[in-house]
Amino acid sequence: MSTTRLPGIKAIHAIITDNCRTLRTDEGAIDEALARIRAEALSCMGAPGNAKPDVRYHLILTVERALQPSTPEAKPMPVGPVAPVGEHLTTDPDDPALTRGVDTEPTEQAEKYLVLSEMERAKGFVRPVRNTYRHATCGQTTNMGRALAETYARDPSFYGGTYCATCKMHKPVGEFTWEDGSVVGS
Repeated sequence: MSTTRLPGIKAIHAIITDNCRTLRTDEGAIDEALARIRAEALSCMGAPGNAKPDVRYHLILTVERALQPSTPEAKPMPVGPVAPVGEHLTTDPDDPALTRGVDTEPTEQAEKYLVLSEMERAKGFVRPVRNTYRHATCGQTTNMGRALAETYARDPSFYGGTYCATCKMHKPVGEFTWEDGSVVGS
């Protein structure tokens, strides 16, 4: 169990590791994690009859499973970001709405784009969070939503391609630069 503190925010995380599951059964580890989360949620709400109406909170329960490592040849190349407004995102690499690869003809944006989970993005970034990139071919910029930008910042090589809103095509990330001139995906 870990606690994250940001200005004005206190977050509790119950993470079940392989070690937890070794020391307890799977069910025992789940029961303990849920009990800890329940206790913290109840402390936020206040005792029955003594609720804290000024306390704002939200509860997120996420189950993530590690995927089997794949060989580099078998790893699909997700096309990435765009979605200025109303973005449609998934953390499921097997989501049937995802598209892969680059386009040879103009097309609309994909129905969904793959992003890293909030938990993974919360681990921190290895690059700055940037939401605008320029396509070298047409010279125009495209903006993307926060989750997509944070996915690039956490794992710059996560995407093999991205979308140009002007050309209306997914192209290899090497054709795009951030506003500071660095190549997208590097």
